[in-house]
Amino acid sequence: ETQAWGKLFFVFVFWKMKGAEKNAPTKVKEVKKDQTSKAESAGAPAGSDAKPTKDATSAKNGAKKQRKRKREGKGKAKAGAQSGNPAGGKKHKTAKDPSELFLDNPMRAPVIQRATSHFQKRKVKFEVTCGPKEGYRTHGKLAVRVNPKHKLAPPVIGMFVPGSHTIVDALESKAHHPAVKDALDSVRRACRKAKVRGWDDQEGKGELRHVGFTVHRKTGKVSVTLVYDDKSRRENPDLYNSLVSCIRLRPPKGGLHSLWGHFHTGDKHNNAIVDIHGEWKHEFGVTWMREVLFPEQEEDAPRIQLYFPPRVFRQANLDAFRNIVLAVRKWIPATDDGKLPRCLELYGGVGTLGLHVIDLVASLTSSDENPHNVECFKKSLRSIDSMEERSRAKYVGLSAKDMVEQHHLDDADVVIVDPPRKGLEPEVVKALQKNKKIMRILYVSCGFSAYVKDEAQLMCFGWKVVHAEGHVLFPGSDHIETFAVLDRQTEPRKHAKGAEPPTEVAEQASREASLHLWSPDVEMSAEEKKLYRIVDTPPAAVRPEVEILRCLKYYALRKKLVVWSEAEEKVISPCFDRWQARARLAESRDPLIATGKDPDFQADMEACGVLENTARKLATRLRKLANVFVDEIAEFAKTKPEHTFVEVSQQRSKFVFKWKGAHSEKEIALSKAYYWKLQELFKGDKDQEADMHKRMFCVALRYFAIQALRFEEAVPKSFSEAIRSIFHVKMESFASPFNCSTRFFCSEFPDVDKAFGSHGSFFNHSPNGGCFLLHPPPVSGVIEPTVRRMFSLLAAADASKKAMLFVVVVPQAKADWFMELNVTVYKSARCPLILPAAEHGFIYGREHMRRRGLVGALNDTAVFILQSGAAKKKYKITEDVHAQLKQAFKFVRSPEKLAKEISKFSAVKVDPKTRPKGDAKAEAPAAGDKKEAPRAAKSGKAKASTTDKVRKDGATKQTAGGKGKKGKKTGDKTSTKRDRDDASQGGKPKRSKSH
Repeated sequence: ETQAWGKLFFVFVFWKMKGAEKNAPTKVKEVKKDQTSKAESAGAPAGSDAKPTKDATSAKNGAKKQRKRKREGKGKAKAGAQSGNPAGGKKHKTAKDPSELFLDNPMRAPVIQRATSHFQKRKVKFEVTCGPKEGYRTHGKLAVRVNPKHKLAPPVIGMFVPGSHTIVDALESKAHHPAVKDALDSVRRACRKAKVRGWDDQEGKGELRHVGFTVHRKTGKVSVTLVYDDKSRRENPDLYNSLVSCIRLRPPKGGLHSLWGHFHTGDKHNNAIVDIHGEWKHEFGVTWMREVLFPEQEEDAPRIQLYFPPRVFRQANLDAFRNIVLAVRKWIPATDDGKLPRCLELYGGVGTLGLHVIDLVASLTSSDENPHNVECFKKSLRSIDSMEERSRAKYVGLSAKDMVEQHHLDDADVVIVDPPRKGLEPEVVKALQKNKKIMRILYVSCGFSAYVKDEAQLMCFGWKVVHAEGHVLFPGSDHIETFAVLDRQTEPRKHAKGAEPPTEVAEQASREASLHLWSPDVEMSAEEKKLYRIVDTPPAAVRPEVEILRCLKYYALRKKLVVWSEAEEKVISPCFDRWQARARLAESRDPLIATGKDPDFQADMEACGVLENTARKLATRLRKLANVFVDEIAEFAKTKPEHTFVEVSQQRSKFVFKWKGAHSEKEIALSKAYYWKLQELFKGDKDQEADMHKRMFCVALRYFAIQALRFEEAVPKSFSEAIRSIFHVKMESFASPFNCSTRFFCSEFPDVDKAFGSHGSFFNHSPNGGCFLLHPPPVSGVIEPTVRRMFSLLAAADASKKAMLFVVVVPQAKADWFMELNVTVYKSARCPLILPAAEHGFIYGREHMRRRGLVGALNDTAVFILQSGAAKKKYKITEDVHAQLKQAFKFVRSPEKLAKEISKFSAVKVDPKTRPKGDAKAEAPAAGDKKEAPRAAKSGKAKASTTDKVRKDGATKQTAGGKGKKGKKTGDKTSTKRDRDDASQGGKPKRSKSH
């Protein structure tokens, strides 16, 4: 009665507030004049206590319905937004239930769209089969949690919303079989009567953790498994016994097949449903549940009785799984001589797939690590009528990893795999890659992302997908069961240019090509490692999603400089690269993005045509923006890592690495030769290919982000072999995993390079002695501290009387550091060796991505040999040594080609239309330009005569050898540091104020 009066009071108040007065102008039709005049004569205002007309009542009811629909629409939209559906609640009816997200159209699930797109790229026909949308789940495990409203109330039983601790009540789910809902009611009543609590995740306390249900499809009876906390049972065993008694007294309507108890020993940090160390107890009913997939009337498959106790795995939708069994039977091949094949089933469970192909194979070996599966398999085997077929099968209670390690693959022609969602184990993938006897792999996958990873790894070793189909076992959820058939290729693939060699031959050829890139046989003894200070430390962890964000911020910072400076990208970008290279030498908060102050950066921009005031402001703004970007990267790095992987696929002469995460997606390619080189350099476990590919992806992305090709050029292999044979050089001081010539090197990015052999930065490496190749980036701000560091190491070697030698390859330049190298006491006789630009070259900076071989140098190169006192006695520099080094560096080009390359890479071109009026820009002409630069007048003003060749925008041309400020030559010692150019980048001296 109280609730009834409360409802009436609420209706009355609502009607008073939202009465006819508010709704009459918009919702209510015009009433008759006599009714209006009657209401007015009675003194009752419109919308008050006067009795509403029939039209007003209907309009008011319509308004109520409209408001109700609006509230429901908002609720659906909110639920849809929480479930990740931007279209709100229109796509699925109950967005919170993970099994009903796409119930209206199961084919629109994202994983189905990805699978369809994936196999379209593979040019494989892919059809998807979907079963009934409701009542299909006959097996499952549901969570039992404490009621959020009140802890003493009956517990909530259902499924978790993905990514949360919220439970959706299973009684409202359309996916469960009706018998499951009856069993849920029975368990819930028993918990209320026995006062059994659900599990509390926060406190780590409670009695009932999970409930398992299995429906016998023929009779409709339910087998119930109570996953009970072992500690609670020991403290109060009567409570558990009371729960069991209540369920037995009031069983489900369809009947109770059996009742089991499983006692979980884990704590609140253990989310596993079944505890492998827990105890099982059979409380009531039949021990085994017997199922038959194909009744007697179906002649296309054998009638096998499968036995499922609650301790083994069973498919949740056996009716739909029958289609997968038929597909597996269809693709069992015959051997080359027409005989039946030998079959090996990994991750076999109770033998659901293997037993149904027993009539199509000569022998069957099924395996799984669950020890309870063996008895189930034997009982199923007894149900086969033919004694001859029974003798073909056997069961091995080992995991898939142990099976391949014990060489069971050697006795198989066909392999059936049905792994869990994480996919095949690395050891299994590796064994399938190497085994040449296996004809076909029948892959049944319940995790599509893991299948893509395994497929890519298998295709790299000659496997090809010939058939694929999808089966939606759980309509409405974002899940697909994939069945794929992979055959080993025996014929070469055809393409537009002709025939490629077989996969094995191509792989061997690419491995041999990698040997031409470096010398993997160079090793160090224990004494040499002590001399060189070689210490192996474990590499730091890498996260592809963080590396992608870091590279994107690096690109954005470079783009901001181009936009703010209003200069051409090819003109201003080298300034950015040189600034970052110089600033990274100091203590940096990020391994890639430098934030330090660099005075040369402003002078560099002024030399490229940016006004002095603008350059100063740009340098400040970029440093601030770089700090903001570094803070964003640091915050993102604190988030939880994404448990995804790098997909690797093989495309002709390269490997493609693809990362697809929740926040980012990136694809990058490596040539096969460099892939094998990185694999050989990898210091970790090469069997853990997922980790190796992730690190390959990160290191390739890092060096791709730099974009300064001239910074990553390497000396030819012939030169590195020559200095190794003459001076026994075994270590490089400036290298990367891509351009190193030995296993021992220092690099600029040890955070991603250490896994591939890097021993940190050259400035942090303190060897006692040894012979080194030193080829730093052609940036003055990097070469200067490198020379100082080299001198300090040589001085320490002299003090300890150790032999130390550096083969230094630097561009010839009129700079202080070059003069220091030329006059140092450590310089060997007959040095430096000057190599003309037209007669030598370097390995292309991105040879690992695009094959170009040697590229010509843009300027003259100097080779210094610096030695300590002990090294001078050990190694003598003769004319023959000079001739060998010069011949090893030889790469001849015509003068015309040299001039063209220099004009392409070094010429500074500024569009006058992008600058304010009166802003004159100096331009450095290409090599070979015979136009002379006009001289500056002594008064400091530029006086260009009519005979001088003047640019259309009024800016005079000035060569690198012209006179700068106050008529002094740019190569003079009296000129300032900012007036000097960065060698090899075609930089110009700073413009004087007169210009």
